This record gives sequence, structure tokens and C-alpha cells, in this order.
Amino acid sequence: NVEQGELFEQEDKEDIAYSSTDYPNIQIAGKYLITRRKSGLLFIHINRAYRNIVFHNLLEKLQNQSIAKQQLAFPETYEFSDNESSVLEEILPEINALGFEIALFGKNTFIVHAVPAVSSSMDFKYDLQQLTENYLHNTQLTVESKIEQIAWSIAKTVKFNNNKLLAAQEVNFMIDSLFSCANPSYLPDGKKVIENYSINQLDKLFS
Repeated sequence: NVEQGELFEQEDKEDIAYSSTDYPNIQIAGKYLITRRKSGLLFIHINRAYRNIVFHNLLEKLQNQSIAKQQLAFPETYEFSDNESSVLEEILPEINALGFEIALFGKNTFIVHAVPAVSSSMDFKYDLQQLTENYLHNTQLTVESKIEQIAWSIAKTVKFNNNKLLAAQEVNFMIDSLFSCANPSYLPDGKKVIENYSINQLDKLFS
């Protein structure tokens, strides 16, 4: 929600304009971070924060077309359903801008010559099916451009490992990265990333 993000920025710009290393941060059950601010506390949903960071990073790379690719030793062909193929053809230029090199190879069939250099997945067909499915269900997003929809289609498949306890340096990096996002407080689907409690709100909890 852009308006909510702008409101957060207007109200808290000065309040969060400090390094995350100024105050200690607390992790809860691998799901949440609590960090102090000048006038209260911020509760951060770790998984959503991670997705938000990935979304904004992907968006920047897509806009700059700066994602490196690696050639496959042996190109692979995949067959998709009519619906999936239709979507893939529509968004193929944007997919290739992500570091893929994919071309139509007959009816409902695509050939993959290269993949993103940063990709750790080898199940390219599954990745593309997930991307097309997410893209088809992005009708409720507040974003409008195809590039934003593609970036979010990929980012929403990313999940943070809740069993991993972050080191202090990693926590600080995540918080700093989150607040460098254009809209740190909400995901493109409107889900909240940050809950803000002022000192007055905390006082009321104990009144």
C-alpha cells in the first residue's frame, strides 16, 4: 500500500534515521525482530522483511537489466500447459532480463539456454511454473507495471529459514536493507512487515 508506506516515511523519517547498530536487536522464535527506536519499539516480521528486500533488489536489477547469466552446457526443453505457455510468451522479455535465456521451441514448448548466475535451483520448469502461476494471481496487487509484477512473482516464492538464528551483523544488515526499500512497512500484496509501538502505546498496555 503506497499511501501507508508514504505515511510511515513521513511520520518516522527522523525517528529511524540512525544506524541499526545503535541499539541491540532481539529475535523471537526465528520469526520476528524487535528493534528499539528513539520513541518506542519496532516489531519486524523476518520472512516478510526478507521478501520485501528481495523484491526491491530484483526490481532494481530488472529495471537496470543487470542480472548476470550462465550458459547451460546442454540446453533443456520444457513443455507447459496452454495457459502457462500463453503467460510465458507474454512475459518472456522480462524473464530473459532476469538472467534467463529462453525461447519458444514449438507449440507450448520452450528451450532454456541460460539461467541466472545467482540461481541455486536446478528445477527450472518448476520455477517457471511458479512464476507464471504467481503472475496470474497478481490481480490484487497495488503495483501496476509488468516488471513489478514479475519481481513480486519471484520474491513471494522466497522464504527465510526460520530455524536459522541470525548473527548480530546479519540482523543489522537486514534492518538497514529493509529501511533502504522504497516501502519498508508493507509488501506489494498489502501485508504488513513492520508494527510500530510508540512509548505512549507501550504505556497504555500497562495502564
